[in-house]
Amino acid sequence: MADTHVTLLGYDITIWGVGVAIIAAILPQAINLYVERNKSRRERKYVEVQLIFLLDKFASGCEGVAWDSGFPPGFPENGEGEEQQKSPVLGLANVKGELKFLKAKRLHQLQSIDIRQLQIEKELRETDWEFDLPDMSTYFRLRRRRYAELGLFTAELTRKICRELKIDQDVWNGKETPESSCLRSLKKLNRGRADITIKRNYNWAKSIMKRQEIADKADPTHSTNDE
Repeated sequence: MADTHVTLLGYDITIWGVGVAIIAAILPQAINLYVERNKSRRERKYVEVQLIFLLDKFASGCEGVAWDSGFPPGFPENGEGEEQQKSPVLGLANVKGELKFLKAKRLHQLQSIDIRQLQIEKELRETDWEFDLPDMSTYFRLRRRRYAELGLFTAELTRKICRELKIDQDVWNGKETPESSCLRSLKKLNRGRADITIKRNYNWAKSIMKRQEIADKADPTHSTNDE
């Protein structure tokens, strides 16, 4: 192909030469951009595969707390309650690779787990449990509920990552998953709450009736028949 010459501002410019120069300048940048994008995708996938393990482990820790009534399994729940299961730690610092390659939405979801856990611990710490001694049953019911909810949130995030990476999540080999266990704990807590509410309402109604009976007996003008 013959070069085409034009005169611009008094300079003789070869069009073909200019085109080659532009391509030579742009091509390395395009190649670098392509390489960086591929690296970013590979790094993101590598990090997210590790996150699946971390999130599963964290959800399993939430499951343990979701069933912690303050007493060892099989022991009667009376006396002074103590935490049998430690609060789980997500441990994002253990991830090999850089979290910066994750999408902003995914990074926000991961950080929200830590935020939710901080809120749980703050609620448990700042609530006045003076009237809950010695077994701390109300404290442990709240702790179980909050960690069961956190476990469900974490399990849902794990499922989303597995779906995006097209990974079959079957690490529990057909056994009950932490998600299912947390949900079962929540249902049990809800039944217990309903029973407490029914009992409280029954005792309140019984107390009202008793006070009314006492008032009726104390009233000298009271009569069972109209005169």
